[in-house]
Order: sequence, then structure tokens, then C-alpha cells
Amino acid sequence: MADNSSHISYSKKYFEGEMVIAIWGVVSKGIGFVNTAITLSALTIYQYGVFQLLLSGYGFFSGLTGMGVSYAGTDVTRALGDGNEAKAKRLFLQLHGVRFLLSIIAACVCYFGTSLLLIEYDPAFLEFFKILAFLFISDELIAFSKKLMEYRLDFGTYARRSSIQKVIQCTILLYFLLFSSIGIREVLLSIVFSSYISVLFLIPGAVRSYEPWRHVVALRGPVFWRLFRAHGKWFLAGQFLGLMTDRMQPWLIKIFISTEAVAVYSIADSMIGIVRKLFPTSTLSSIISLTVHDKVRAKRILTYGTKYFVTLMLILSGACFLFVPFIIRTFFPHYTLALPYFYVLLITLPLSAFTVIPLLYVNALRKQKFLFFQDTFKTMVRIPSLLIFVPLFGLWGMVIDKILLTIIALVIFLVYIARKKDDVPIAWNRFLVFGDEDRQFLKMLREEIGSTWNKKFAHFLG
Repeated sequence: MADNSSHISYSKKYFEGEMVIAIWGVVSKGIGFVNTAITLSALTIYQYGVFQLLLSGYGFFSGLTGMGVSYAGTDVTRALGDGNEAKAKRLFLQLHGVRFLLSIIAACVCYFGTSLLLIEYDPAFLEFFKILAFLFISDELIAFSKKLMEYRLDFGTYARRSSIQKVIQCTILLYFLLFSSIGIREVLLSIVFSSYISVLFLIPGAVRSYEPWRHVVALRGPVFWRLFRAHGKWFLAGQFLGLMTDRMQPWLIKIFISTEAVAVYSIADSMIGIVRKLFPTSTLSSIISLTVHDKVRAKRILTYGTKYFVTLMLILSGACFLFVPFIIRTFFPHYTLALPYFYVLLITLPLSAFTVIPLLYVNALRKQKFLFFQDTFKTMVRIPSLLIFVPLFGLWGMVIDKILLTIIALVIFLVYIARKKDDVPIAWNRFLVFGDEDRQFLKMLREEIGSTWNKKFAHFLG
């Protein structure tokens, strides 16, 4: 009975969290569209390509400072699920203490040492990169607060933060648009200022979420380092390889094709990324980590969650195929060049949907060696793939690489979970069948969403 009560509690928190994020996500995406429209209309294709190269460079160094956050975060959640608050507190503080130190170092290196890191662009490019250096600190403050609230299943506060940041950024961009002009520098300043101001809105939620730990004596000793030596090294190595290959792509396009091509492919890939973010997985990783040992629930969530995620992604992909071209041609006509690449990249969405929930379980089970070797193999394939296909086929080489890697990752993962069916139990034979369990699952889904929507929408209206 207690287990069923726990199941209902976590289920309700999951759906409530997803609905809160969904409501604010609509607001955030709407304002984000305005920000994107202002940016794309103000910058030339060349300038937007430079902007993407700047973000790619920043993303690489930011990724280095944030490596291990999701991995160690899973262990914090598991410790909380086991009632071990002392271990959870120690691990969380050690992790973010290290990340905060690395963020300060990265900010100093990128601000004072850009001339040593990047020499090909003119001084203006280096000055742009100095502006982004300030983001390292605010990003860590945001990550600290968001993770803390995520562990306490307080999804509303950090869901609102993204919308608030975009509102602030929109206000700054409109100011430049009305009283000055918008270039790369102004867009970067809007990102940095809005990031720091949005941190202020996270402080109450972070303080509230930390309250349960205020009187908890943290476990003594280097918990994070012991965890890293045990199996974290595999995760971090795999994460580094993935980070390196992801962030090198815009630079390969620039080297082999042009800066304008960076902008065109970025638009196509970004549209795919926006659709992928419509997946309701924002809170699911926390719920899975808290309940990963319940095999009955695991099989049900893995089977029916994956089944309907794939279905949802097929529907979304079809809708995007019909409506995205209208948006691009209406608002950003000079980016219609990106549409053919977008059409073909849509194939990757339903393929990757098969692994979304199972991958969360593999992470929660800490199967880090497999993830490391999978990432290593993908990197071994991807680097020569990019170096061969991009010079030969231009931007179509990027598309070929993306589809190839998606298929390889899917095949490797399916083979792995087939061999580990006791750890990651999925009833594949239920995918093409609609029966009583489907009705129960959809009924529960509908009731939870309806109930949560009514409560949250009423609360949202005040």
C-alpha cells in the first residue's frame, strides 16, 4: 500500500512539474521567438554565423566547467531517495564548489587570454568573446539553484526563470532596436545582462530548497572524489568526447565551407532542437532516479513511456514538416536555404525518441562504462565522418553525419538494452498493440494532466 502511495505521489509530482514547465515553456518559447526574430532580422547571415561560432566557443569551455553535473546529480537524487541527506548535501556542495572554481578560472582565461586562444579572427571577434566570459559565473549560479530546486521537486520557480530571462532580454533588445542599433555586441550584452538579472529571481527558490539541509551535518570526506574514482571517470571521459565533437562542428563548417554556411545549418539544426525540447522529460529524470529500484514501475514507464514518446515525436515531426516552412518563409525569408536540410533532419527525431527514457534509466543505474564506450565509438566514427562528408558534400555532409550517428547510436543502444533486459525491461511486443494497459496508462495520463492543468492554470491566473 505504501509503495502504491509512493507511486501516486511521484506520479503527481511528475505531471505537476511537467505542466508547470509546459505552461511557462509556452510563455518562454513565445518570447524566445520574438528574441530570435529580432536577432535574425537585425543580423546579416554572416553576422549570425559569427554569433554561432562565438556561442560554440563559449559552449565548449562552459561544458568543461559543467562536466559531471548530471552524473553526480543522479547520485545526489539517489541519496535523497534513500534518505541519506548528509551524503546528498556533501556531494552537492563539493560538486558545485568545484564547478564554481572552474567557472571563475574559465571566465578569467577567456577574458584575459582570448588573444592566445583564438588568433584567426580580428580584434572585434576577441572583444565579443570577452563579453561572453561573464556568463560563466551566472551560468553556474543558475545551475546551482536549478539543481537544488530540481532535487526538491520545485519545478515552478526555475521554470519561470527562463521566461523572466527572455522577457528581460527582449526588453534590452527592443531598447537597442528603438534607440540605437543591433549588432553582435548588443545581442551578446542582452544575453549576459538578462542572465545576471534572472539569477535574482532564483534566490528565494534556492533558499527554500536548501532549507531541509540547513540543520543537516554533511557527510565528512571527499565524497565526490571517491565517486569519481569509482565510476565517474567513465562518464566524464565520454562527456568530454561528446562535447568536443559537438562544439567542433560549426568550426568545421566555417573552415571547409563558409561563415554564412554556419548560420544556415545552425537554423536547420536549431529548429530540430526546438522540436526535441518539446519532449516532456524535464522532470522525468528526477522521478526515475528516485524510483529506479522498482522493477514493476520501471517496466511500465519504459514500455509505455517510450511507446508514446515515439508516437508523439512522429506527430510533432509531421506537424513541423507542414508548418515550419510557412514560418521561415514569412518571417525569415533569407533563411529558406535551411529548409531542405531541416526536412531531412526531421528523420532523426522519431529515431532518437526510442532511447530517451531508456537512457535516463541507464544513467540512473550508473552504467557509465557502457555510456563511455558508446560515446567513444561514436566519436571514433564521427570525426572521420565529418572530415570526409563535409569537404565532399558541404552542408549535406553535416546532414549525412547526423543521420548516420543517430542510427549507429540507436542500434548500439538497442543491442545493449536487449542484453540487459533485466535492468532495462521493455516489452517491445506492446508497441504495435493497443490494449487495456494502454487505456489505463492514457487514462491516468489524461487525468493527471487535466487535474494539474486546472490547478496550475487557476493559480497562474491568480
